[in-house]
Formats: sequence, C-alpha cells, structure tokens
Amino acid sequence: MKELKEVVDSLKKMGYKIVLTQGVYDLIHEGHALYLEAARAHGDILIVGVDSDELTRKRKGPDRPIVPQTERLKMLTHLRHVDIVTSREVKHGIGDLIKLVKPDVLVVSESTGDFTKKQVKEYSQ
Repeated sequence: MKELKEVVDSLKKMGYKIVLTQGVYDLIHEGHALYLEAARAHGDILIVGVDSDELTRKRKGPDRPIVPQTERLKMLTHLRHVDIVTSREVKHGIGDLIKLVKPDVLVVSESTGDFTKKQVKEYSQ
C-alpha cells in the first residue's frame, strides 16, 4: 500500500486526474471491460482495486472466486483502459483504498451496495 501511495502522489503532482474503482472481477467479461472503459473516461489514470480471494469468499460465498486473485489481477493488466491494479485484502476496511488514493473521481457500480453516499463522502476527505 505504501508503494501505491507514493505512485499516486507522484502522478497527482504531475497533474494527472486519478480515477478509482473496486470490485471482484471474477470471470472477466465484456460488461467489465465496458465499465472500466467508462470509468477511465473520467480521468487520466484508472486504478482498479481487486478483492482478494478471501474477501471475495466473505462477500460472495464459499464457492467464489472461480478465478484466483493472481489471475484476475493479471487479466486486468491486459485491458488498455486499466493503468494500475491493486489487491484489496480482508484486513483493509472497505474505505481504506479510497482513503489512501484520495481519487479525483470514484466510480461505483450501480449494482454495488457496498457504499452509501455518506460513506463515500467520508472516505474521500
């Protein structure tokens, strides 16, 4: 996480607009690609937080993920709209990545129930 913070701080100093989104990205499909493309359109650098295997099991059940974390991270690096990928672990709170990155734009899927508007505002400060 320290390395990510250093990279993000450097990018911000250079004037880049940082976009952050988070998710599981299990069995990556066209919908994921379109979502990430739309997210990237809101800024210069797209950072994608990917739920660890343990966090995915906790959120989605014991049979998930289907694709291991390392493979999901690697697959996302091959998408042209994704600039940085990072893992979200159980030990990190739900807003920790937002607090660390302090993105200019936070993109949250309509289908997620993870964040209330109040939480997003709190995490972004």
